[in-house]
Amino acid sequence: MHCQACGAQLPSEANACPNCGTLTPAYYAKSGASPHDPTIPAVSGSSPYAVNAPPPSIQYGSNPDGVSLQSPYDVNSYTIAPPPPPPRKVSPVMLGILTAVVLLVVGASVGFVFLSNHQTKTTIQPTATTSAVSNTGNADTNATATATAYANATATAEANPYGGTLALSDPLRDNSRGYGWVVGSDNTGSCQFLGAAYQVSDIVLTSSIGCYASPDFSNFAFEVEMTIIKGDIGGIGFRFGNRLHTKYEFYVAQNGTVELFVAQGTATTKTLVKPVVSPAVHQGLNQTNIIAVVAQGNTITLYANRQQIASVTDNTYSHGQIGLYASSYATAGHPTEVVYSNARVWTF
Repeated sequence: MHCQACGAQLPSEANACPNCGTLTPAYYAKSGASPHDPTIPAVSGSSPYAVNAPPPSIQYGSNPDGVSLQSPYDVNSYTIAPPPPPPRKVSPVMLGILTAVVLLVVGASVGFVFLSNHQTKTTIQPTATTSAVSNTGNADTNATATATAYANATATAEANPYGGTLALSDPLRDNSRGYGWVVGSDNTGSCQFLGAAYQVSDIVLTSSIGCYASPDFSNFAFEVEMTIIKGDIGGIGFRFGNRLHTKYEFYVAQNGTVELFVAQGTATTKTLVKPVVSPAVHQGLNQTNIIAVVAQGNTITLYANRQQIASVTDNTYSHGQIGLYASSYATAGHPTEVVYSNARVWTF
């Protein structure tokens, strides 16, 4: 008899092949077992292909050491979140209200921007004051007063109540605009840029001093800001003829008196507007007044703080230079200092 597995010669009555260990038909006949049984009892010399019994199963929840074991797949150990609520529907009425609110906010924002870009600029004119200065010298006192007057003088550059085309605009800080304002002094007074303004000083009693620019004008409006810081009178000269010293002079006193006369190159003058106190003038020292004259043809009109105060006709002179004055012609006159800023001329 031969082995069914390896073909070796089997000994008589052998239970297993001595060559490969396969059980023989003699073994099955003696034991009553079948080669198709899933589990074969272990015997000496048994086949290496014997099937071992399966290991014991692990029971979740307890173990031999007394420790509870929870199955990681136990669905009861997890919390299942509820499904999210369905989205709320906005009613047509509520949608309309929200749309109206958004449009209102956007409209208000656009309106605010529009108004901000179209604001009319306004300028506040404060009252000028003089700083207290120790008596260390007239130069320091004058410079302080001049600077204060300039700082408080306010030009309204956008306004032109007289008409015409702007031909001269000068803040009167210096001569950099090229209008050739006179600068100098003698034994009667001085013309100088001081404290960022143009100062005209008259040191001789019952006299006056005029400081002129170089441009020559015929029909025009001339406006300037004037502050008397010491003494009596300031004012405007116009249609000045340098060679013959012919001119018109418009005087404004710190007590509110105004006057217009024409000088014809001699000591004699002709009064065109007699001295009169005008309510349009801000009275007192260190008070800023905007004074102006409009000369068109033979008509001359005077203004103080944009208010017309007098108008006359005279054809003595038709053109000339413009200038600024300081005068101590008042009764019991005093040395006078006047500062000017923001001179402008419009031509017709």
